[in-house]
Amino acid sequence: MPGPKRVRRERTKEWASIKQWTLWPEQELYEQIRPIVLYQETAGERAKEIDVPQRTLARKAAAFERYGMASLFPSGCTKERSRLNIRPPRSRSIRCASRLITSRLKR
Repeated sequence: MPGPKRVRRERTKEWASIKQWTLWPEQELYEQIRPIVLYQETAGERAKEIDVPQRTLARKAAAFERYGMASLFPSGCTKERSRLNIRPPRSRSIRCASRLITSRLKR
């Protein structure tokens, strides 16, 4: 019988340990807002714990409550994200194309 795939860790509330274990920026963002969304901790309390601006946490938590997991990912030309935009489809496609061209020029 094969062993476990991952090493088991003790649960912790220590932000330095949690931040160290996150693999992606989206995962880190979720860990930042998780106590606000799940346990109704205030953004001010959480900001003091993890040294992140209070307004940023409040804004990210509100976006998460409104749009769900899609709010954790950077805005881009993905289907999931584009359906959340309010702009008309033609305007969105022009903006996505210009972003793509700009990002390629910066390389």
